[in-house]
Amino acid sequence: MITSIQRRRQTTSPESRCFGSRRNNRQSPANRTGSIITLSAGVLVMVLAFTAFTVDLGWITLARAQMRNAADAAAFAGATEFGPGTGLAPVLSSSSVAVESKDAA
Repeated sequence: MITSIQRRRQTTSPESRCFGSRRNNRQSPANRTGSIITLSAGVLVMVLAFTAFTVDLGWITLARAQMRNAADAAAFAGATEFGPGTGLAPVLSSSSVAVESKDAA
């Protein structure tokens, strides 16, 4: 007596029993209709994420440059406000100091 499993083995070809057979793994076009929409949505999300990251990096770089320029301008303004003989102000010679001290007295 032949069991149902033995009968199934006799009726199927060895190629169709193979796990990696291309004939059994192919999908009909009706089964794949929504795949391009899913892939496009995933790619769109990734592109938008990279765009947002790029804009954020540009914004951070611009802010850093503006802060650096403001700090340099403040340092330059502070250095020019020092009295004569210090910082970026012109250095007075000993004769000009003597003249200014006589005028002040």
